[in-house]
Amino acid sequence: PNGSFYDKSEFTMTIHNRWGQHLFTSDNPFIGWDGTFNGEVCQEDAYVWFIKYKTAAGEYVEQYGTVTLIGK
Repeated sequence: PNGSFYDKSEFTMTIHNRWGQHLFTSDNPFIGWDGTFNGEVCQEDAYVWFIKYKTAAGEYVEQYGTVTLIGK
């Protein structure tokens, strides 16, 4: 996000595994998940991301999807 369409003070991204275990949170749209949990690289699998933010117009938006982690 370029910062012009959302309120930077109200941004949260979380990553969860397929069992719902919370792995990562960021409140900075420029800091993403590096594929690790507790210092260990996560296994190849699909993970769920959730993003919540407030637009510059004051509207709250929630989005979600999946990301697939693959090895080298």
